[in-house]
Amino acid sequence: MNCRICGHAGLETLGVEAFLFPVRSYAPDFHVFENFICPGCGVVSGQPEPDDAALGAYYENAYRTSRDALTIGGKLIDTPIDLGVGGRSLARVRSFHDLVVRNTENIADVQPTENDLVIDFGAYQGLFLHGVRQLWGCRCLAYDHSEKGIAFARDYLGFAASRVTENIYQDTFGERARFATMIHSLEHLREPLRFLEHLKTDILRKDGYLYIEIPNLYGMALCDPTHFFTYSEQSLRHLLERGGFEVIDIAVQGFPVVPEFVAHNDEQNIVCLARPAKTSGLKDSSIPVVDLNAIRRRLRASYGRHSNAAIGRQFRIALTQGAKFFYYLTFAGILERISPRLSARVLKFIGRRRAP
Repeated sequence: MNCRICGHAGLETLGVEAFLFPVRSYAPDFHVFENFICPGCGVVSGQPEPDDAALGAYYENAYRTSRDALTIGGKLIDTPIDLGVGGRSLARVRSFHDLVVRNTENIADVQPTENDLVIDFGAYQGLFLHGVRQLWGCRCLAYDHSEKGIAFARDYLGFAASRVTENIYQDTFGERARFATMIHSLEHLREPLRFLEHLKTDILRKDGYLYIEIPNLYGMALCDPTHFFTYSEQSLRHLLERGGFEVIDIAVQGFPVVPEFVAHNDEQNIVCLARPAKTSGLKDSSIPVVDLNAIRRRLRASYGRHSNAAIGRQFRIALTQGAKFFYYLTFAGILERISPRLSARVLKFIGRRRAP
């Protein structure tokens, strides 16, 4: 197995996990894998990789089915929008906004305008773009594999130029974009370098920008069978530089909170702003060598820290629920029995006092 990012020959088993950070596939009926790490660039990948046919079928069925879906008469009945996923997509606009704003002092044209085209790769139903348009009035284009998602973005949100993916490594849009955004979609690409080269050559303007949000190796569980790669800040930077991009700003954060992830934490996501570099990407001869033992030590420490914080949160929740139970037991269970007799005595007493 050669690394798809840096070309290093040979990957090593990662061998790190924790109870709240499982590494086993959460959808074993779809795909089972093991996590490996590259000694060259430090990127983590799931091996073996799922094939395209199985992956496409999974995306169109179980992966994008909302919690409100019902099976009636043998047919799947679902809502036109998943408010849980869509709400988080909309919330992620705040991270994009904050990263852009903090770079406006040094880069004059980094803030989107109403004349700019923004293409969101992996947009699903377009809620992230909905927030972008509300903030800056941009022209927006949603791009995704989901026909239902794109239909919602086009028909309900008014993103008329939105497109269903045919080939993400070849599709073009007739107009070059000033901004390309990838919100938890880069990790789903089998060939990220090929995509970045296509993005730089065929999609973005020369004065364009790329905004990325992805799971962070040190803050998320490694159990998603649809993720080809999991990056750290270092390995993401290497990927982007190798793909011909200059990193402007990169940071970790924990917004928005995903309630389903018990060990949610303040470094579960990486956010990054980049632009096409004036020079070509890194050459094969520039393969770095990382300290795998240091990565594993940091990973264990991160898992331990985030697990302890999660246990503390759950303990506080348990105390709160216990207090509520005691409250209801006392006032609903005991006083409910006493109050009718007490009320009767009070009324009887008042009646006596009023009697002539």
